[in-house]
Amino acid sequence: MLPWRARPVQVAFSLLPIALLSLRWQGTDLSHLERGFQHQPVSEYVASHTSPGDSVYADQIGRLLIETRRNPGSRYGTMFYFVNYDTAPQEYSQGLLADFQERQPKYVLLGSDRAKSLPGILNGPILSLRPERRENFLRAWLSVEAYMKQHYTLETVIDGTDMYRRRSSDETLVNLQPQ
Repeated sequence: MLPWRARPVQVAFSLLPIALLSLRWQGTDLSHLERGFQHQPVSEYVASHTSPGDSVYADQIGRLLIETRRNPGSRYGTMFYFVNYDTAPQEYSQGLLADFQERQPKYVLLGSDRAKSLPGILNGPILSLRPERRENFLRAWLSVEAYMKQHYTLETVIDGTDMYRRRSSDETLVNLQPQ
């Protein structure tokens, strides 16, 4: 409260505890401080089942890329872009699928509860107030799901994350033939 000039050393020492805490803290629960330096189980799985040149995709992909040192499967690091404006779902889903076709990510990680969460997303505050955006989002969602069904197979589930592995071109051709 007394007026004096702050010295850089004083500022650094006063911010040090906050900086150290932020390095260790993940989320809002202080009981999980130790997670800050541990790799996530999905990252460990992806790292052990891919090679350095492979690409992968997940919604909120930053940590996965850092922990696995793999390439991004798309230029879009989050699916939140899909709800930015009325035509965003079509534009971003087309870009996402084009990236998947070009980069062919070996793994695509999606939340296991996405089918259950779809009604909540569609009726949530962003999409429920914009019917055109809502319809476009649903069409985009279904196009991504169709692409996934055609080119990927569910390999395993880790911590509520579906781990989809890209099929080989031979597997994809077999799956497209009528039964």
